[in-house]
Amino acid sequence: MYFSHIFEKKPQQTLEEKLVSIIMPAYNETDYIAEAIQSALDQTYQNFELLIVDNGSTDNTEGVIKSFEDKRINYFKIQTNVGVGAARNTALDKMQGDYFIFLDADDKLPPDSIRPRVDILNSNPEIYFVGGTVILMDRFLRKQISVHKTEIHGNPFLKLVTLSPQAHTSSSWLRRRDKNINYRFRENMPAFEDLLFSVNYSKTGLLTNIDALVLFYRRGHGQTTSSKKAFEDGYSIFYEEIKERDDIGRKIKFLVKYKIIRIMIMSYLKLFRPMSAIKVFFRYLFI
Repeated sequence: MYFSHIFEKKPQQTLEEKLVSIIMPAYNETDYIAEAIQSALDQTYQNFELLIVDNGSTDNTEGVIKSFEDKRINYFKIQTNVGVGAARNTALDKMQGDYFIFLDADDKLPPDSIRPRVDILNSNPEIYFVGGTVILMDRFLRKQISVHKTEIHGNPFLKLVTLSPQAHTSSSWLRRRDKNINYRFRENMPAFEDLLFSVNYSKTGLLTNIDALVLFYRRGHGQTTSSKKAFEDGYSIFYEEIKERDDIGRKIKFLVKYKIIRIMIMSYLKLFRPMSAIKVFFRYLFI
């Protein structure tokens, strides 16, 4: 893997403020990445570094990124697309923050997304994750589609493993960094790599949430048969990882398997793909 580090200067950390690492992978996001970057720069909490990993973009993503002149931006260029997991791992290897958060290049943070959550982490050493409300928007960020609130308090491990709807916003959590952990995403995973990441590190501490908006999540062009296949393959890898864990009982593993089968069958039926639904059933029947 080859990447180039464009901006060298690091933001200074004060005794009063912890450094937050904002991790942003990007692939062909010319239309949206400027808005994502600006939403980071507009945060009321200003002691952060923004690590942008250009994952082999073939459009003008690099040009848009370089149009921003801010010492807190750290830009890394990967010459070929290696997948979102590998791109995030590049940033995880380089981050300097005490806390970190993921921001996709087509999403947007509201101005006060980070500060109140930093305050919670500063005051509560047992808390490692802070969530909030995520609003699903249309591709233009003009129309609200749905609202998702994380209402889990305590250790989130079981909710994540069992695919609780309340755990779907885990990618938006602000996280305390444990310097003894080498954080890694599973690479070459077509979907749900963020969920598996959250599962793998969720036992380090407790989760709490703020009653406030923390992310505008941009929906893409709609769910297609190809995206459903990516979901199916992602779920398959997720289940294989769960199945191999000794800290998860057989009943929980069966529940996860049942939920994945149900989710994928219903998804294919909504697309009028009954044969795909049948294939999903038999795929999971024998694993």
